[in-house]
Amino acid sequence: MFERFPDRRRVRILVFMTSINPWQKKPWALDKKINNFGLPRGIRGWVTGMVMYWGNRPHQREILSLVDIRPGHRVLDVGYGPGWLVRTISEISPEVSVAGVDPSEQMRRMAVRHNRRGVASGQVKLWVGSAEATGLSDASFDCVLSVNNLALWPDLDAGLRELARVLRPGGTLAIAWHSSAAPDKIQRSLGLPEEKLEFVRARMGELFVDVKRKDMENTVVFVAGGPL
Repeated sequence: MFERFPDRRRVRILVFMTSINPWQKKPWALDKKINNFGLPRGIRGWVTGMVMYWGNRPHQREILSLVDIRPGHRVLDVGYGPGWLVRTISEISPEVSVAGVDPSEQMRRMAVRHNRRGVASGQVKLWVGSAEATGLSDASFDCVLSVNNLALWPDLDAGLRELARVLRPGGTLAIAWHSSAAPDKIQRSLGLPEEKLEFVRARMGELFVDVKRKDMENTVVFVAGGPL
């Protein structure tokens, strides 16, 4: 269903991810290093995972409302966390194949538990990886989604280039982040300033077709076709 790189290439990527883990670096959009929401670990990681499992649902519903996922599609969830979005996508149709990468091994284990049936059937494949290094094959996805982890990437350009590589021509990319106008105070505090949102849009415009910004109730979503 999904193939990661041949062994030699995969080894190079895994060496890179373990010796120079990009998630140990400072996020491109924030003024501090990755916290437990960016890389959940330990007991706090499980608590963080449950908070995300329930708290991110409105954001994930919003991004799903903007994409057209059909039977036969291959979908990639970047930063799947505890796996609610993966499960929701897999329930659209048994003919939708879902893959995911997340930098946290703890989140991978939690997401596998939340997607037992899909994992057992082979419909769902979940790996440890990042936006910058998915380890997945070129042009292998019809739709690539990312919810509430864009600002945590260490390298925005590297992440976008990687997503352009794995997205097939004519596919859809949708990236969501917390809105500064969200009804919830905590969510509003996580919103990015306009200049950084415009920076994201401009960078996406260099790699993808027809980039559009959608201001939803809880999230700002960038939707694009492509790649160029």
